[in-house]
Amino acid sequence: MAQFEERLLADDELYEELLIGEEEILDDFLGDEVSPSERERIETYFLQTPARQEQLCFAGTLRSYASEHGHRPLGAEEVASRLGRVRIPPARKTVFSFLFPRNPALAFSLTSALLVVIVGGIWLAVRTRNHSKAPQTVWAVELTPGLMRDEGVIKTSAIP
Repeated sequence: MAQFEERLLADDELYEELLIGEEEILDDFLGDEVSPSERERIETYFLQTPARQEQLCFAGTLRSYASEHGHRPLGAEEVASRLGRVRIPPARKTVFSFLFPRNPALAFSLTSALLVVIVGGIWLAVRTRNHSKAPQTVWAVELTPGLMRDEGVIKTSAIP
C-alpha cells in the first residue's frame, strides 16, 4: 500500500486513473449497477468522507439534470469520433503557473526554497537592525550667537 501511495504521488497518470475509477464507482452506484454486497461496501467505506459524499451529490444532480433534459450518455465510439473533430486547445500557462506545479517533488522544492528565503530575510533584517543600535560617538557643540574668539574672520567647520 505504501508503494502504491508513493507511485500515486509521483505519477500524474496513475492519479488521473484513480480519479476516473472513483467517478465510475459513483456512476455505477447511482445507476444501480452494483450488487447489494458492493453497495453495502461502497456505503460503509467509500462514501465515508465528506468530499466523496459531495461528489455523490454532484453526480446525482448532474445525472437527474441530464435525464430531465433528454440527454443520453455517449458511447465510447461516439466520444472518440467527436473528440477527433474537436480541437482541444492546449492549457494556457499563466505567469504564476510555475508557482503551482502538479509535480509534488517540484512543489516541495519550491516551498522549501521560499521558506529558506523568508527565514534568511528575517534573520538578515534582525541582524542589521541590531547593528544600528550599537553605541556611537556623538559630538555636541553649543553655538552662541554674537560671540567670537578671534575678531575679524569667522571660521567654518564641515560636519561629515
